[in-house]
Amino acid sequence: MNSPESDSRRELAYSAIAYYCVLTALFVASFFPHYRVWGLNGWAYFPLWVRSGLLGIGAVIPVIMWIVTRKMRLRAGTEDTDRESSGRYLAMSIALTVLFGLAFYFLRARTHFLGDGYMTLSVLAVDNPLIKPRELGESLVHIWVKWLVGGTGESAALLSFQIVSIASGMLLVSFVAYAAWRLFERNVDRIVFLLGIATGGYMLLFFGYVENYSLFVLSIAIYALVGLLVADDRINLWLLLPPAGCAIFFHVFGVLLLPSALYLLIVKSKHGRVFRRLHVGNRVLFGAALAVVVVLVYMYFYTTDYFFRFAFLPVLKDRFTVGGYTLFSMSHLVDYCNLLLLLLPGAPLLAARLYSSTAGKLFEHKPYRFLLALLAPTLAAAFVFDPKIGMPRDWDLFSFAGVPLSVFFYYHLHRRTDNLRNGLMSSVLAVSLSLLVLVPRAVSQTISATSIAQFEDYCSLDKSKNKAAGQILVDYYKRIGNRDQADAEMERWLSSYPENRLVDSAMQLILAGRPQEAIPLLNHVIEVNPRYADAWANLGMAFVAMKRYDEAIEFCDIANGLNPYNAAFLCGLGQAHALAGNLEPAERLYKKSLALSGDSYVPVFELIKVYASRRQRQLCDEYLTKLSQRSDVPDRVFRDIANWFAVRGDSARAAEVGRIAQRHAQDSSRADSAMGTRDK
Repeated sequence: MNSPESDSRRELAYSAIAYYCVLTALFVASFFPHYRVWGLNGWAYFPLWVRSGLLGIGAVIPVIMWIVTRKMRLRAGTEDTDRESSGRYLAMSIALTVLFGLAFYFLRARTHFLGDGYMTLSVLAVDNPLIKPRELGESLVHIWVKWLVGGTGESAALLSFQIVSIASGMLLVSFVAYAAWRLFERNVDRIVFLLGIATGGYMLLFFGYVENYSLFVLSIAIYALVGLLVADDRINLWLLLPPAGCAIFFHVFGVLLLPSALYLLIVKSKHGRVFRRLHVGNRVLFGAALAVVVVLVYMYFYTTDYFFRFAFLPVLKDRFTVGGYTLFSMSHLVDYCNLLLLLLPGAPLLAARLYSSTAGKLFEHKPYRFLLALLAPTLAAAFVFDPKIGMPRDWDLFSFAGVPLSVFFYYHLHRRTDNLRNGLMSSVLAVSLSLLVLVPRAVSQTISATSIAQFEDYCSLDKSKNKAAGQILVDYYKRIGNRDQADAEMERWLSSYPENRLVDSAMQLILAGRPQEAIPLLNHVIEVNPRYADAWANLGMAFVAMKRYDEAIEFCDIANGLNPYNAAFLCGLGQAHALAGNLEPAERLYKKSLALSGDSYVPVFELIKVYASRRQRQLCDEYLTKLSQRSDVPDRVFRDIANWFAVRGDSARAAEVGRIAQRHAQDSSRADSAMGTRDK
């Protein structure tokens, strides 16, 4: 049987080995920026002397900590060390919060290539921003902050994102400081726990990051810490509800908190005690019935809703699989490991710590059971959901999974009071790795050349998924006034994705009345890139032209599932339904298209036809009036409506629309004449 001293040495040895393995991997991976080691190669975009300096700093940290912890061990048993004053901790935590706030501000992102940064920025910049239901709460907060600060356009939108991002980061640090004070007795445990949670990879979201996830990650962190305090009998159970509700409000992924909330409800409330008194067989039956319901609901939506289906990675390769990227493909498994290392670089130290201890006994305690109920669904979600633009760029969507992992890691390291030195050593090493990853990533977002190089490497790892990324660079160069570079980037983008030209050619064939010739071109594009939404949409339009409406609906539905917020796709799907005689879904799709586009007259035109077909004269006249009051509608649209009424024998309505068309043409002519006079 091993002695406690030998066990302690073994724990330290495992932690040190894991630390130096990760540190070496960070340095070696920096020489391979084009490979799928994006969770480790953040140093690759800096000069060799910077990388060598980071390696040197990392190498000496364990030596320094070994010396420091040896001295601390001599004082570990004293009362002063075990129960230090809260006043001193308060001063230190305030200082750290201010320090983090300054870092968030001065290292705030100047470029926004990760995630959908520039697209998200442009969406908020318009007067009526698109609000996606899955991130309802955070979108509304950004809109409100933009209104509060005043201003218009992208400058006001960027300021809104920066305010919410930095404020969320400071709130997170502040709440972690409070939770650490409640969870631990020693100031050293409190401070290192605070540093551990506040240096995870997800913290990049708080450096002025442009995305709708900062408040969501904040609410996840608050929920995890409140749950720990509840499980440890330090605060009331019902205080768990506000952060859980906020998380669900900010993002639909907040529902992943429900299993852990249910666990605490069962073990802490009187309703839970009633459930626990049930016979084991009844509880198992209840759990099995719940699982069956979940599976049936999942299968229903998976088979009836393309958007839901495309949200998940396929277990096996199917007709929509891009580049063989499935749930258990090597690329996805490697991406997932990269994500975990990015979010918690000290994860190997956690594995080493669990390996060197009796991990099974941990989950006899309520706090660990709560954390397990929180870890399982969040880590599983990050594994099964599809990174739409490739996980290297889409890391921010899955960053929430790093919060429970970090809380579990640092809580486990500091809950033991029998071996302060080992826990402190492992924690500080993990914090050091986190800083060695987080700080270079934050700095890289402040340097345009560095962030562009990183962006291009990330795009090359998932070329098909990043088909639209070239346009982001084109727009960026236009924004900074570099027209030559924008043109060069456009040419490079077009040559890299020849399928773009094929889709355009197919559309021209459809408009020319030759849809049969367009179909082989579109099928070839889909074979190359099965998730090219425009190709599916144009294929649907080809079958509409051929009056094969069932197939048209299927293909347009696929396009809408791939890009559910595209007004043109919704309108095309509505047209397919209308021509097939399905007027109810057509009306719903046209209205949704109109809500998304705002300034498009096409869905208004189509709604007029729907209401006329149903003989809903009032609604028909209402939308016709709206159309006639707009100055941007081509005269041919009114002629088309007049012809449409004439063909159906409604000569009175045809004549009325004809008069509107004539008046509209005269108004347009006068406007053009006036413009010409001003030009002269």
